[in-house]
Amino acid sequence: MKRLAVFVFMAFLICSACVAECAVFARPNPEFVEWQRRRARDGDSGAARTRSLSADGEASAPRDVPPSPADLSYLDGADFSEFIESAAEEFAQGGEAAAARSAPSEGVEACLFPRRYDMRDYGFLTPVRNQSALGVCWAFSSCASMESNLLKKGRGEYDLSEWQLGYQSRQDVSPDKPSFSVNPDPLLPGDWSVGIEVSSGNNAMATAFLARGTGPVFESEAPYPCGESSMLMPLYRPSDFTPKLRLRRAAELTFAQPELIKAAVVKYGAVSFLFNAMTGTPEHPDDSGFTYWYDNYFYSAKDTGSSHLVAIVGWDDDYSVENFREDRRPSHPGAWIARNSWGELYGDGGYFYISYEEGSLKDASVYDVETCGGTGEYVYEYDPLGQVGHMSPEAGVFEGWGANVYTARGSEVITAVGFYSPAPGAEYELSVETGLGEGSPRGEARASAKGTQPLAGYVRVDLPSPVSVSAGEDFSVVLKLKMPEGFSLPPDAQNAGILFAYEYAAKEYTEKAKNNPGKSFYSADGADWESMGEHGDLCIKAFTSEDSSGGCSAFGAHTALLAAAVFFAASRVRRRR
Repeated sequence: MKRLAVFVFMAFLICSACVAECAVFARPNPEFVEWQRRRARDGDSGAARTRSLSADGEASAPRDVPPSPADLSYLDGADFSEFIESAAEEFAQGGEAAAARSAPSEGVEACLFPRRYDMRDYGFLTPVRNQSALGVCWAFSSCASMESNLLKKGRGEYDLSEWQLGYQSRQDVSPDKPSFSVNPDPLLPGDWSVGIEVSSGNNAMATAFLARGTGPVFESEAPYPCGESSMLMPLYRPSDFTPKLRLRRAAELTFAQPELIKAAVVKYGAVSFLFNAMTGTPEHPDDSGFTYWYDNYFYSAKDTGSSHLVAIVGWDDDYSVENFREDRRPSHPGAWIARNSWGELYGDGGYFYISYEEGSLKDASVYDVETCGGTGEYVYEYDPLGQVGHMSPEAGVFEGWGANVYTARGSEVITAVGFYSPAPGAEYELSVETGLGEGSPRGEARASAKGTQPLAGYVRVDLPSPVSVSAGEDFSVVLKLKMPEGFSLPPDAQNAGILFAYEYAAKEYTEKAKNNPGKSFYSADGADWESMGEHGDLCIKAFTSEDSSGGCSAFGAHTALLAAAVFFAASRVRRRR
């Protein structure tokens, strides 16, 4: 009997360990690993900014722009057809389609979208900005996306502060809203920097700032210090981080499916993306596919690096190869129409064409926002730096549960939940629960919601009924995610952990991330739970307000959720990179 008891006890320990060990944490993005390796090798010596030549003689740009650590390559083969077809149907019913529609070229089958579309033709774009001496192109491209999104919705023209977002790249807003730890740009000369540093960034960083509620604000509240009107005023800390817009969605897209990019443009607005801006000089332009004096770009069909973020505002399927430099011409016609952030003197009034064949196109995101009329919203989160990696509770299973436990800081009303959808068509079920069991995230479900997400990326979901909590009361947000039927991964077992986004401390990127053991949990069956422990914390947020309105304009909140349901049912002169 004693031996049997020992055997049962050991079996229990083995099974308990298996629960933890069976969880799969996806490998980091290989481009990010290479970026870390190069940073460790070159540091700030300047070598990291020096061009190198590959074996075939193509110049490779230094990846000064940090790639996201989260490997999203699996999205290349994901099924976006439902979103694309729905966006095309919605577009066909609008006035834009009638104006943009043109007959297909001879021998070309009719497409879902017109062969040419340009948001400039419909007044969906704000004036071109100039990032001048600071390397915060990512803030400009994300603000361009949000501004166009509001214009497309008929919400009016907004001028958002790129500086307020860019400041957060290297400067903490508060102890619980830290900055990233990407190596800073060189300080401006003289007294202009006054000890304040900024850094290059990416769409994942912009999404983190917007989702945690520390932006954006209006340009009038935080003017760009290197703008044409400010005449290089000293860098400064913005006085206000209360957002004037609320992020509903930050969709993650892939250039492997061009129709997806088109669908995102006509549905939401300008698409922020990253590419390799190999630039030259008036004296030596021949080593580049792109200079300040040209209005089109093609360098190589190969991926030669990442150095600059801009925004897609349209496309031209028939843009001739003859328009490109004779020594840098793609094989076939067609180009994206992109908005730069180098002022209106650049290119075609600040815009340029970039070939469909350019090999460095990547990291595409589009932002869906709403106006906010109130204040006082608080964000409960353990991921102020956003998505850094992915994990799944069980290897080879595309279904699982995650949960975060929080303690209410006062009498508040929980109105919404934020999380990252892993793929188009992913199903979710969420609940806000109180009366939690000891060491467990489960309790009594006070509000719940479920649905299907049309895209991958960050999303905010409003609760059908607000949940009131008292000061000191523990509550949890429990989230079940399930990949769509027929979903499959590339033949790479290490990349199987993709269900839940989580934050962890990545060297040279999110070194200020704080781990919260015993607060973030995962489960393969919704019954047996394991703490994330030292791995990090799941990206599951709760939004609270002092009243049930949630501080949002009538256009937002529940209207946006209803619109999503209907949608699915219908099925500055010096340049810096």
